[in-house]
Amino acid sequence: MLDTVILVLSFFSGIVDENEHVRLGGYPAPFREVLGLRVEDFVPFAAGERNRILTRDDTSYSCELWADLVHLDGAELLASYAEGFYHGTPAVTRHAFGQGVAYYLGTRPEEPYMRQFLATVCRETGVGAPLEAPPGVEVVRRKTGEDSFLFILNHGAQPAKVRLDGPARDLLAGSEHGGTLTLEPLGVAVLREGS
Repeated sequence: MLDTVILVLSFFSGIVDENEHVRLGGYPAPFREVLGLRVEDFVPFAAGERNRILTRDDTSYSCELWADLVHLDGAELLASYAEGFYHGTPAVTRHAFGQGVAYYLGTRPEEPYMRQFLATVCRETGVGAPLEAPPGVEVVRRKTGEDSFLFILNHGAQPAKVRLDGPARDLLAGSEHGGTLTLEPLGVAVLREGS
């Protein structure tokens, strides 16, 4: 059980209410206190337009699609815009609030940044993958009572090997697996662990 609640929110959140009416008083209206910031303005990028964000350790990443003009109100800056009108203003923030932490992304950073960012958030929350799997393989663990099941899907066009934590029975094929499972392209396995 987590002691800390983590929220990750991105641009254009909280703009309208449940009736699609634009919220007044600054964005993202219902989340401003939790996020510790205020969005003064936002600009969708033109097709092909990009900017860059700069992290606190001076690493630069490309960003696209959107830019929020953010003013901090308690949040800490994790990355700022490196170019253009928004140069130096916050692009990614973190804010401790109550028993939790709220992250805000005011743009869409490139994939390497998102991988690193989400890995940091997952470490902070204690969230981890049920098994190590190659790219393109999805693994989900479900528990019910004392039973534990793995749902493994190979979304790729090549066979994929997945290392298992222990013995498991494939409920679809009726076979037993020890240390590894090989899935055919687009293959699926539903395993009962410990069988």
